[in-house]
Amino acid sequence: MAIAEAEVANSKGRVNNAVDALQKFQAAHGVPDTTVIGTSAQGRLEKLKADLSDLQTQLASMSKTMAATSPRITVLKQNIAAVEDQLKAETAKAGSSANGSEDVTVLTSEAGKLALEVEFAKNAYTSALKSLEMARIEAGRQVKYLEAFVRPRLPEASLYPDRPIMIGMSIGLSIFFWLLTLLVIATVKEHL
Repeated sequence: MAIAEAEVANSKGRVNNAVDALQKFQAAHGVPDTTVIGTSAQGRLEKLKADLSDLQTQLASMSKTMAATSPRITVLKQNIAAVEDQLKAETAKAGSSANGSEDVTVLTSEAGKLALEVEFAKNAYTSALKSLEMARIEAGRQVKYLEAFVRPRLPEASLYPDRPIMIGMSIGLSIFFWLLTLLVIATVKEHL
């Protein structure tokens, strides 16, 4: 139990340290959630690329059935140009700095490392809590085993060895061997 409790305390300290480091990073860079830095910019770029692809597909299919001067095709071309401009602006923004001094990829990389450390620390803490719970369950089982099968108690009276019988048997056997020895000596004298 003591080892499991020490492991829980160590894991809790690791989680606290990792969360503190992540919060300091967020405060230093003015970002409320560091995981949003890369995912939101990347998500916007991917959405713009998908929109551009859809608009180009529509233009290609409408060009086969409509004239190039058709109002729908003209509007579609303007939409494609607007999405291309927005895609260029987002790409330039993603390549430029996030807070004016640091690159988005650097922030994303550092934020990912800190978030990963927090996740590992949380997993280790959860594992330590499970180990502690298993130790408690095992200790409970052992206590129940001892309570159910090994009940210590003081004897009320000594039953064994029965001293009077043992003394009587010792005297009886001593006399028997003494007589046997006398008989052997008498037999040996008679034959000599």
